[in-house]
Amino acid sequence: MKKIFAIIICIFVVLSLVGCQNNSEYDKIITKAIDLVLEAWTNEYKDSTLERDGTVQIKNTRLLVFQENDDGDVRYFDDVSYIVEFVIFTDYFGSAPYYVNVEKHNSVIVYKNGTMEVSDNYMRAVFGATYSYHTENIDKVIDYADKYNVTKKCK
Repeated sequence: MKKIFAIIICIFVVLSLVGCQNNSEYDKIITKAIDLVLEAWTNEYKDSTLERDGTVQIKNTRLLVFQENDDGDVRYFDDVSYIVEFVIFTDYFGSAPYYVNVEKHNSVIVYKNGTMEVSDNYMRAVFGATYSYHTENIDKVIDYADKYNVTKKCK
């Protein structure tokens, strides 16, 4: 009985490790996106004359995975592989300890050639430009909830 129990535990451990490996490619993308967002906020705070504490809280990470598709508003997603979206609370208005989501520097576009660019809510910009909320170019949305939450002083 103990041997069967040990075998079952081993199987669960192996399966959980295999499941984690599927996200390793995405983990690198998200980690790099977080670094780029923090760098953008560091520059934002550095260039400001307003007294702020420099806090940035990154929460609720989502990854949008795009498919190859010739339908819809391809011109906006033609070169896009992924978009990493965050909810970000900052001291943008100098209101610490109350931090505000100003929808600035809150997403990162990952292009097919591997380059990455910080954006101010790219999906909302596309919806506004096209007057359409069709998302047929998105293959899947992976919600990481609080897995990548970060709070940092970017000053």
